[in-house]
Amino acid sequence: MRWRRTRLESAGEGDGVPFGDMSFEAARQVVAEMQSPTATWPCHGQMEAIEAVHVGMGWSASEVVPGIEMRWRQGSNLYGLLMPLDRLVSQAGDLAGVPFYLRLAVDEPNGEVPNGTRLWFQDLPSGPY
Repeated sequence: MRWRRTRLESAGEGDGVPFGDMSFEAARQVVAEMQSPTATWPCHGQMEAIEAVHVGMGWSASEVVPGIEMRWRQGSNLYGLLMPLDRLVSQAGDLAGVPFYLRLAVDEPNGEVPNGTRLWFQDLPSGPY
């Protein structure tokens, strides 16, 4: 499966565009919670960036769904996650559980990565499978 992504730039872009129960606003809410100054962070990894993005599920613009792109590091190892929000919610159990599992992904050891490259995940590295 090929995924494309674009940033959700404008404040109102995509609002009200449903995909199941998910909307672009829900993706923004996850990002806001992850960036909250009161968020509890694990000690083994460091989040570099998180964004609400459009994730292309196919070759046409009509196959775009809300998603999350997150980049983090553990020492010199670089990781990334690009997932449609509905899959994140499914793997985390519900929308409220998504930030917990994203923080867990940052903290969970993921193995060595060749220096200077980033290992990308299309599923949560941890979660209730």
